[in-house]
Amino acid sequence: MSKKIKTLLLYIAEKFFFVLFFPFYFIIKKRGEEKNQPTFLLSRLDHLGDVLMTTPAIKAIKQQYPDSKIYILLNEAYAATIALNPLVDGMYFYSWPWRSRKSKTGSLILHFKNYCKIYRQVRKLNADVFIEFRGDIRMFFLFGFLTGIPKRISSLRTGGASFLTSSVMYNKEQHELERVVAILASINIPVIQKRPEIYFSSEDAFVAAQIVNKHIKAEDAGYAIITPFSGKSVKEWIPENWAKLADHLFEKYQLRSFLAGIKNDKRTATQIAGLSNGSIMDITGDTTISQLAALMSTSKIVIGVDSGSLHLASCFDIPLIALFGPTHQNEFRPYSPFATIIDLNICVCDKDKHDTCRKTQNGIAFCLNKITCTHLFDVLDTIATNNGHFAADNT
Repeated sequence: MSKKIKTLLLYIAEKFFFVLFFPFYFIIKKRGEEKNQPTFLLSRLDHLGDVLMTTPAIKAIKQQYPDSKIYILLNEAYAATIALNPLVDGMYFYSWPWRSRKSKTGSLILHFKNYCKIYRQVRKLNADVFIEFRGDIRMFFLFGFLTGIPKRISSLRTGGASFLTSSVMYNKEQHELERVVAILASINIPVIQKRPEIYFSSEDAFVAAQIVNKHIKAEDAGYAIITPFSGKSVKEWIPENWAKLADHLFEKYQLRSFLAGIKNDKRTATQIAGLSNGSIMDITGDTTISQLAALMSTSKIVIGVDSGSLHLASCFDIPLIALFGPTHQNEFRPYSPFATIIDLNICVCDKDKHDTCRKTQNGIAFCLNKITCTHLFDVLDTIATNNGHFAADNT
């Protein structure tokens, strides 16, 4: 089916549902917005990195409306990204039925029951403004329009202008964080601090310190964190290369490496650690998001592929190296002045879908296979020379 036909069908479906549900919406009791003390419901039913990209919006709204209340609708798996944010008044959880190789979404009946629960909670909240940052018509229809929130703002990524009171065009060339900025700009809320952020507790810092004390020796120059895993295997690199990288970090810079990921990554993590010369400490599945954030905050460098973990690292003033290939770096790179992107720009597949590669080599995407350890080693040398984060080369 062509893109034009899909767009036409989506437009027809939008108008049909608008006409169908408009009487229902009209019956719902309307509320007048408290101009100086509005209640905001921000929706980001998306992945870890996307939730982190939305965090600058929280501070921007609070700066514009100091007496406002801010609530977040997100996947419970990423609650730690928001839980300790002092500007957030509460969270609502809904696990949208994503399909990926590393998640189980449950039955549609269960999702419907959960939606009904969230619907009642949102109605009780009496929010004045609903901002949906994904640009997904399903989200702002279900959680903004049907719940009767007076002001509804989003981008038109999938259409749906009929269900919004304010909207912006979806700009594919923009970074995800810049899209957040554009949505807020449409309602005259400027974003001054364009940087993801996360708060972690003293308990999280204590756990991170215990991990460091257990594995890092006094003669070590510190530690690196390697995040080789992604929700889509097409974005992952060769296990052998990660082991070579860890050995290089230790031999040249006296940096030991923590291997971080989720429990489902454990088998590959064990393989990577086994290929190294003892320079890797595998903590895959052993930390929470906030504990990993605390560990990243005192690391010397974080290296990985396009994933939520690198966006987590972008919250801190530490060097990052991100390997890109089958995805658009202009949209999804870590939003940090300390990030270096390695992308050979030789992808032969559809970067918009980034689901599979039709030209795999060594079991991974063609474009990532062409990135060698030498590419990484050269970037490491540049970082070590420019910012002094590493110990001197004693070889």
